[in-house]
Amino acid sequence: MDTSANFVNSHTSAFAAAASLCVRLQQASSSLLQRKLKLGYNHSKHFLIHCTSRCHRSKARRRLG
Repeated sequence: MDTSANFVNSHTSAFAAAASLCVRLQQASSSLLQRKLKLGYNHSKHFLIHCTSRCHRSKARRRLG
């Protein structure tokens, strides 16, 4: 498990707030999370890394052939 996943697992309530904010606003950026949730740069960076890695893994795959 990478460090961003460990970080998010130890901060689940803050992660839920960040995720709901991003879904509600339909956008995500480090500065947005810093402003709206009063997070530091490192916290917001870890949330975004974790969200984007989960998002890329869950994409539907194109069928070949």
